[in-house]
Amino acid sequence: MICRDYIEQTFLGNLQEVGDIQGSWADPTYMVLAVDIIIEATSARRVGVCLADPKIRELAVSEFLDNDHYSALQVLLSQLNVRECLIKDNQVDGIDNPELVQLQWVLERCGVTITKRSADNFGTSGIKDTLDRLVVGRNKLAARSSQANQPLAMGPTAALIKHLGIPIDTSTEGGYNFYRHDPNTLASIDFETLKALRVFPEHTSDSMSIHKTLDRCETKMGRQLLARWLKQPLKIRADIKMRQKLIAIFCYNENLRETIRNLLPYTPDPYSLSGCLQGKELNKIYVSHIFKLLSQLKKLTEALEGLTTQEDREILDKAYRKHLSGLFDSLMVATAFRQSILKAMAADYI
Repeated sequence: MICRDYIEQTFLGNLQEVGDIQGSWADPTYMVLAVDIIIEATSARRVGVCLADPKIRELAVSEFLDNDHYSALQVLLSQLNVRECLIKDNQVDGIDNPELVQLQWVLERCGVTITKRSADNFGTSGIKDTLDRLVVGRNKLAARSSQANQPLAMGPTAALIKHLGIPIDTSTEGGYNFYRHDPNTLASIDFETLKALRVFPEHTSDSMSIHKTLDRCETKMGRQLLARWLKQPLKIRADIKMRQKLIAIFCYNENLRETIRNLLPYTPDPYSLSGCLQGKELNKIYVSHIFKLLSQLKKLTEALEGLTTQEDREILDKAYRKHLSGLFDSLMVATAFRQSILKAMAADYI
């Protein structure tokens, strides 16, 4: 049984504790969001949001104008697979705030779990010092710029940090990435459009959908990537061309395709492993998976380097190889402790 302490710390947007016990997640690539709104003189809604991916310690903010149907917010919810949203309590002195009631209705239609918090949780006093401690050095400038240029997003940021129970101490100092999310880089497809086009099946037994038609993936990571591409259609012409070239490489290079296909099913998911590398005690299973990942990353990198044409190598370098090499170099730090880990593991059997 999962102990009471884990239950008390766990909710939809913060499943690290149960995830560590369970060992794997069915779909870990979701985000939790906090939102605040104000109505401007033009009757437009200004929306400030903060998004968090607690598994990989990442925060993002955005601020934009929206209509009374919150169409832009619906697009954001669909694109980023948001499962939980924090909003202010819609009652003030026992009277419902009609704007928050409308927002709540929109979130419910999108299938997002709503968590209400008092207005005090959205207070921004001390948020500057909090972000300065949480955010890694290279992202501090983005965080400080957002405080000046996107002030409405700072309230949701404060509320989300409290909601996730992020400790502001040495264990998290400089441990979070921070960026400004630009919704204009992706085509606008809201929840209703996805449903009308039957992009995804409405039920697990439903085979009539675009995703089911296209899904020939043999790994969980492949299915997640396909789903993300369908939810986040590109809008910038150069990015579209790059993705088309990337797909063409794997379509026409049979040797590369078969090599990658044989390697991926035996490659541990770096996303799922990330939680155990964030100050938590490593058990034997995690250690085994980390060394397995190191081995597979090296083979994947070598396979991507084996292309004959310079153009193909440059495309794969930008899309995959540089990221894989960076991940490999970071994880190689673990090999320095390999002997001590193996000795500790062996000591358990003595």
